[in-house]
Amino acid sequence: MENFKKWKRVWWLVVPALLTSITALAQLTQVLIESYRR
Repeated sequence: MENFKKWKRVWWLVVPALLTSITALAQLTQVLIESYRR
């Protein structure tokens, strides 16, 4: 059960980081597409 708590803590650190990086990638892709359209 102690192992589960540790993984839960790791999970709460990893998920926000993943969401942030995915959002950043999406915005970057959008900017690239916009710049190519011009």
